[in-house]
Amino acid sequence: MKNTEETGQHTQATIDGEVEQYLKDLKSQELDIRDNAAKSLGKTGDLRAVEPLIQALEDEHYEVRLSAVEALEKIGDKRAVEPLIQALKDENLSVRGRAARSLGKIGDARVVESLIQALKDEDWYVRGGAAYALGKIGDEGAIEPLIQALKHEDSSVQQNVGFAIKNIGAERAIEPLIQALKHENKHFRTGAALVLGMIEDERAVEPLTEALKDEYSKVRIRAAEALGKIGDERAVEPLVQTLNEDEISEVRMTAAEALGKIGDERAIEFLNHALKDKNSHVRMRAVEALRRIGNEMAVEPLIQSLKDKNSHVRKKAAEALGEIKDTRAIEPLGQALNDEQWYVRKRVIAALGKIKDERAVEPLIQALMNKFDYVRRRAASALGMIGDERAVEPLTQALEDKDKYVRRRAASALGKIKDERAVDPLIRALKDEDQRVQLRAINALRKIGEPAIEPLLIALKYIDKDNRWGASYALGKIGNRRVVEFLFQVLKDENSDARVGAAWALDDLGWKPENEEEKTYYLIAKKEWDEIAKIGEPAVEPLIQALKDNDCFVQVGAALALGEMGNARAMETLIQVLRHKYSDVRGKAAEALGKIGEPAIEPLTQELKNENSDIREGAVWALGNIKDMRAVETLIQSLKDENWSVRERATYALLNVGETAVEPLIQALKDENSNVRFGAAWALGMIRDKRAVEPLIQALKDENSNVRWRVAEALERIEGKKV
Repeated sequence: MKNTEETGQHTQATIDGEVEQYLKDLKSQELDIRDNAAKSLGKTGDLRAVEPLIQALEDEHYEVRLSAVEALEKIGDKRAVEPLIQALKDENLSVRGRAARSLGKIGDARVVESLIQALKDEDWYVRGGAAYALGKIGDEGAIEPLIQALKHEDSSVQQNVGFAIKNIGAERAIEPLIQALKHENKHFRTGAALVLGMIEDERAVEPLTEALKDEYSKVRIRAAEALGKIGDERAVEPLVQTLNEDEISEVRMTAAEALGKIGDERAIEFLNHALKDKNSHVRMRAVEALRRIGNEMAVEPLIQSLKDKNSHVRKKAAEALGEIKDTRAIEPLGQALNDEQWYVRKRVIAALGKIKDERAVEPLIQALMNKFDYVRRRAASALGMIGDERAVEPLTQALEDKDKYVRRRAASALGKIKDERAVDPLIRALKDEDQRVQLRAINALRKIGEPAIEPLLIALKYIDKDNRWGASYALGKIGNRRVVEFLFQVLKDENSDARVGAAWALDDLGWKPENEEEKTYYLIAKKEWDEIAKIGEPAVEPLIQALKDNDCFVQVGAALALGEMGNARAMETLIQVLRHKYSDVRGKAAEALGKIGEPAIEPLTQELKNENSDIREGAVWALGNIKDMRAVETLIQSLKDENWSVRERATYALLNVGETAVEPLIQALKDENSNVRFGAAWALGMIRDKRAVEPLIQALKDENSNVRWRVAEALERIEGKKV
């Protein structure tokens, strides 16, 4: 509890210090420092910053004033309300606009009148901010001023007004907005139509249909948009008339889009006619509208649009036909596979896949040989969606495509078709250089199921060792218990990845080991060394074998487990592991030998005569771990080894011996190698024998700074005071 309290106090002290510094920085002569201070104080949320930030609202630079406004908004203290109201009159429009939005977020009713006045600001950004803020506060008294603010032509202000009115409660605004549709100010009419669309009240349908005849095109556009959002069928005929007759293409576009949103089938005939509009954007909107309605009456006109001179219209037509899923589109879509634009071909293939008609298979098979990667990818996916067996051979060939995404999709498609002819090619795909291809092949084999079992079992005997995991895992996913015996044998495979795959597969099959030996091989595969150590004697032989594994991490784990068990049967193998090229493996073997104890002393002593210095070092390491007095003389002799790394390891090993090692370690303080001297100083400091004080004091003059530092630390340990 004390530590937690101290940590909390330290944290609060740090925060307090930061706040104090930022408050000082707020008075700096440097603009950047003041600006950063204001922003940082906002992030802290500290109430002590409120008054200084209020003062910063009068800074000579607008950047600081703006940052102060933002900071006060984040803190949200009511003391900032009046100063922020004053900031609505700031000479800088960014400060005024931000102040308006900040007042809305703080949400104090006192600001309503000031925000209403800000709706008349000369700048659109400030007016928009004021409208937004009034919407957040939600005072009904702001409805009428908000409606009047629609007279400004800026669409952003009108959008914010619409948000505000909808948030406050639109009921009172409906009639005034309808009346505004007849106002002489064209911007007022435009804004009113926009907001009525945002409110989506059916009472506005007839006035908005009248507005479709307005002389100002933007009013007609907003009216059409609004009718589409409201979605009332009464608007269909007026919108159809607008689509047919309006001279402005953007109005016709919006009318087509609105008809699509309403979704009334009466519009189909006229939308079909709009597919011949002189403006390509109108044609695109008509196609999208027909897609929304989704009626078979639109199919033939959409088929014709596949030949439109504008490629984007053709693309939209293909998408629409795919959504409608009428088989009449199969042949025309097949012809459109030769479209000059890749993005059209891409949508055509997707459409053929969605329709799922067998007549699409042959064109899609041809598309699998297209020179463009993205076409082949889409074709593979589409063939999988259709699921026709004719696609099996072409898709198995696609498993060797140069493009990895094609191979991935081909594997997935074969899994959907579930034809046993795909088994062998999918097994070969387990060797693919791309891991996702491998995973999709595994999933496909799982879906194919029983027919894949025997080929997978055979593959386990010859497949490349780095890919056996995939075959094992696939067998587990199929879920047939016939494969348990084979998978158990894979637990003994020379490749660790293959063993992991087999373990996962056995997990999927719900397999449980029947005895300790089976359990050991299973746990070795999963590298659960602590659990293996608990098994004891039955685990020794498998662990000894694991010490010879190709995976160094397995060797380390096996050595660790044997060490935990302290079993002398592993001693000879562990001594051999002291020759390992990786120091981590040697270290774990030495640690394990240390836990075996007395039986290992004599063999390890013999290894100190080995010409290989790594083996001598490992032997010293292990003897130090044994902590047996019979090893002391041997370790002392190792302080004279010709190899400095052996001598260094001996200094650390002698630490475990205690007082007996003091004199030899004192001598080691004069070793020619700084690493040995460093180790000797550390060991003497840990032993804390007074005999070492004078030699250590002399060693404070060592030429190596690291040694001097370690010597000083050792003296501090022995004497109990800093040197």
